[in-house]
Amino acid sequence: MKKIFLYAFIFFNIISVAIANVKPQDQFSSDINDSYGDCVTKKTTRVHYLLFQYDLEIYHPISDEISSIRYECNKIFEIVTKDQKYNDIILKYIINNEQKKNNNYIDIYFTYHVNIIEESRKKDEILNSLDEIENNYLKNSNLENNPNAREMLGTLGWFYNSNEYFFNFTKAHNYLTKAIDYNKFGTKNYNEFSLKYHLNNLGVVYDQDRFGKLSKKKNNQIAFDYYIKAADLGLHYAYNNIAKFYLLGLGDVKKDYDKAIKNFKLSRVASYGDENYSDLKILYNKKRVPNDLNEYLKWLEEHAIAYQDSEVFQQIAWMVDENEAKKNDKNTYIAMYMWQYLCKKHCLLRSDKNRSISEMKILENKYLSTNEINIAKKNALNWENKNWNRPIKELSSIETENNKELITDVIKNAFMKKKD
Repeated sequence: MKKIFLYAFIFFNIISVAIANVKPQDQFSSDINDSYGDCVTKKTTRVHYLLFQYDLEIYHPISDEISSIRYECNKIFEIVTKDQKYNDIILKYIINNEQKKNNNYIDIYFTYHVNIIEESRKKDEILNSLDEIENNYLKNSNLENNPNAREMLGTLGWFYNSNEYFFNFTKAHNYLTKAIDYNKFGTKNYNEFSLKYHLNNLGVVYDQDRFGKLSKKKNNQIAFDYYIKAADLGLHYAYNNIAKFYLLGLGDVKKDYDKAIKNFKLSRVASYGDENYSDLKILYNKKRVPNDLNEYLKWLEEHAIAYQDSEVFQQIAWMVDENEAKKNDKNTYIAMYMWQYLCKKHCLLRSDKNRSISEMKILENKYLSTNEINIAKKNALNWENKNWNRPIKELSSIETENNKELITDVIKNAFMKKKD
């Protein structure tokens, strides 16, 4: 009965709230938040719920349905976000640096606009929310004292680095830099959890040579420093990024088989670790680091074919531009597109597929002509016809033992701490 009344209350505007007396945690805002939660709960299955509960939704194909659910239920918030009277009240709360955990109206405002930025496919709608966040929320917030605002800086930084329609690498760099600068250890409302992601993601901007006119080697040196800082805070992505440096000797980092192995392990066993075992399997079987980038790309491709491992496609796409001795050319971008295209078709994780789609759009808009895109797709299809949907390689006795050793070592070292 309560739910039926609540929906009527919302959608037919049977409202007796005195705007002048709006309080951060009043019954009206609590009911709106409850209604959104009820909507999401009503539309989710047990599988959805378990993904929410264990923070795994971004790694599961069914999470596309979760995105649709969030976006659909987001309409409930419009009774607040589309009403100028409430917007005036929310602006006062923003200027006062109210936090979403203590203020239902700020929580509604945040959730509504973040859902649009992350889940909407309507460009105009996304632009409106970006404008609201950038030119109202951030401009009227005290970044030194508002952890929600710093979190938003980091969210926008990654959005502008990876969104297929709105990528803007200068904005990505600037937002992530601010998110880090305003979230220093020992400052008010320091947030270690957010900071480690901001550090890693700014490292990625440099790693992908997306800011400034520095050499690849210098960009890698900067990226490595950010990855180290993020890893010191325990971020699994950072460990995997660091392992690549020890593997290939990037940014004047000395190649080191043991440190590469160690960081690949940590990327798997750290909290939220989701990296696959392909790099570890390759290194355990080869028992050495590669002589150069081309050799490692060959190892990855051989592994993908032998074990029909689609997760390796995106790894290759990230690796092909790691030659510090030369600038990226059209052939490099065509190869990147080819492997992202294969990931889009065959990768199992929604997060990988979506990232491939975004990277392909960026390549299409910034680096490749229509003819070059067609060449990349043709190369991908030729590779697929030759190498995909083949029987999975039967493990040799040596490889079986190596895999047993790999699993044992990962479990044994699950609690080891990074010292290098």
